[in-house]
Amino acid sequence: MIDIEDIRAQCRLDDDITGEDAYLQMLLQAATRHVEVCIQKTLVPLAGWDPAAEGAESKQPLTDDLRLAVLFLIGHWYANRESVVIGTITSEVPLTFDALIQQYRPTIIG
Repeated sequence: MIDIEDIRAQCRLDDDITGEDAYLQMLLQAATRHVEVCIQKTLVPLAGWDPAAEGAESKQPLTDDLRLAVLFLIGHWYANRESVVIGTITSEVPLTFDALIQQYRPTIIG
């Protein structure tokens, strides 16, 4: 659904650094699972998506905005490999990950 070249471009990697592709694949799997948990659906390829198919209600095609959300997570996690960064001030970039997935989150009625 998202190929390694797109991930390498997101992380601004030009060369095939030994071991990085395996790490990027691991980040792809984690970022995909994170988006799936947030939207409470399984991501599936957009090509061939049939909303009338059996079980379609529990699946979500990987639209461009969800694809970008996955790539944003990968880029962030690649650049920030530790859970704590000392000596910096951070703030959330507006209209990024949350804005991209907001429309896919289930609505809680109650």
